[in-house]
Amino acid sequence: MWIKRYFEDYEIGKEFISESRTIGESDIVDFARLSGDFHPTHFDDEFAKASFYGEKVGHGLLSLSVAMGLMNQWEYRSKSIMAFIKVNCSFLRPVKVNDRIYAKSWILDKKDWKKPDKGVVVFGLEIINQRGETMAKAEIEELVWKKVTS
Repeated sequence: MWIKRYFEDYEIGKEFISESRTIGESDIVDFARLSGDFHPTHFDDEFAKASFYGEKVGHGLLSLSVAMGLMNQWEYRSKSIMAFIKVNCSFLRPVKVNDRIYAKSWILDKKDWKKPDKGVVVFGLEIINQRGETMAKAEIEELVWKKVTS
């Protein structure tokens, strides 16, 4: 059953860990088609071997996009968010072909918005691979409705 959550319902510190998902070669190709990012680090074995990573890697924004989708498994977030308004992400390690990642998320903070009927919920996010390594860390701000009082 769907429960609408309001700004006042969000509890700072509440945590969620998603299911995991493998990033395959086809995901990298599909993301490149969507984004137009065909950098040889993602596609050219010889170029990638000589690169900083030593092998082909997935796009950082692909891993962030997948993690955001995985966060939508959390009913606390998926059915109440009105708008995605800000992200600050640090990519710490590359996601490699066939890495399995999951999202660890929690509520960091809540802030008032420009209008009194809305508020901002700040989520923390870590993208973690199958070896338990943190691939990226982010702070994400999303807009939610406040309870209307007369």
